[in-house]
Amino acid sequence: MRSTSARIDWSGLITDRLQASATATWVNKSLATSLGDGALGLAYEAWPEWSYSEWRPRGYVFTQLSLPLAHSIYDSTTPGLADAVGAGVFRLTAGALLLKSWTLWDVAL
Repeated sequence: MRSTSARIDWSGLITDRLQASATATWVNKSLATSLGDGALGLAYEAWPEWSYSEWRPRGYVFTQLSLPLAHSIYDSTTPGLADAVGAGVFRLTAGALLLKSWTLWDVAL
């Protein structure tokens, strides 16, 4: 079964250190076309680089909530699961990212 998808992402600054995002997907299978799962996210620059340091990195914390907007394999009603284009569950993820850049190199942890 052939499947293609398109994704639209939006993000914007709420404050100088807080950013919000939203994602929507559109999935086209050979037998069905449907809106896929979406996501909402927040990111915060918890450790900004106020002044330059040779070793101190920038730090971010982030979270994302995936929204089950589409049919999943658990609630599919068509033969061959043709309308199953989503995960079918809410999913919350969170994490942190440390970044440091030099002239020729950068490191992410």
